[in-house]
Amino acid sequence: MGAIREHDLAQTRVLVEGLRAIPGVRVLAADVPAERRIALATFVVDAPGMTQENVARALCDLFGVCVSGGVHCAHVLHARLNLAGTVRASPHVFNTAADLATLFEGVRQIAS
Repeated sequence: MGAIREHDLAQTRVLVEGLRAIPGVRVLAADVPAERRIALATFVVDAPGMTQENVARALCDLFGVCVSGGVHCAHVLHARLNLAGTVRASPHVFNTAADLATLFEGVRQIAS
């Protein structure tokens, strides 16, 4: 279990920093240290004419990256943050650095 946690921490750090580096992407709670997170990032891609559900679908259909798009059973939080939806990526034990690189490339292309 310790090895899995270390893997998750490493992926969380790469995930959050990689998404933060992409212009047009906002990562929610990005300043929370990896040690206080689970391997998950919730973010918004500013892509004109696309909902966050559309972003999630494009990542899946065009890049083979499975993420969630929508309000994730957090309607009140989304309303408070004035967000119509978000995208959520949650790598785990079977994901690799190459998987995260594919996610970043897909998000980069969609955001541009």
